[in-house]
Amino acid sequence: MGDISISVCGGKIPPFKKGTTPLVLLTAAGIRPVEVRVSDVEIDGMDATEKIVGAIVSSKWEIEVLLSRSVPVAGFNLIDPEEILKTTGVPSVFVLEEEPDSVAVERALRKHFPDWRRRLEVLSRPLGPQRFEIPGTGGVFLACYGISPELAFRTMRRLSVFGKIPEPLRVCCMLSKAIS
Repeated sequence: MGDISISVCGGKIPPFKKGTTPLVLLTAAGIRPVEVRVSDVEIDGMDATEKIVGAIVSSKWEIEVLLSRSVPVAGFNLIDPEEILKTTGVPSVFVLEEEPDSVAVERALRKHFPDWRRRLEVLSRPLGPQRFEIPGTGGVFLACYGISPELAFRTMRRLSVFGKIPEPLRVCCMLSKAIS
């Protein structure tokens, strides 16, 4: 598991910006990038999952796992791991540098989104977060859906070379920052 991954990272969003931002999707074989796609997603919209599913379904590669730095990309545009698993069979692993503040997130959702219940439900789907230590680099929190925490940990360890973020995801986020 984890030899072919697709990493997802949303573009940087200036404060109070509306409209779209780039979503970078990087497919990798192990730690080697093999394909990059860029798609625009709505800031605070609900189209990220659709764009990810489209990239997985149309890929010439047999994607085994989705990697992301968080469930929300592009503000509160959410990746729905249940929909991705149901539609493509691909499990999701979310690599979080800090444990999310669920109270603050719920407060923000209630304040800014009429569909806050739906968004909160999507955010609660991944299992975790559980702390994952990579010797010499500190730790991250992993939340996963459709994959056991043990298998997610092993996959992250194999893909993490120069730090605590798996290489395909680190490169994907660098590309996202560069084009934003």
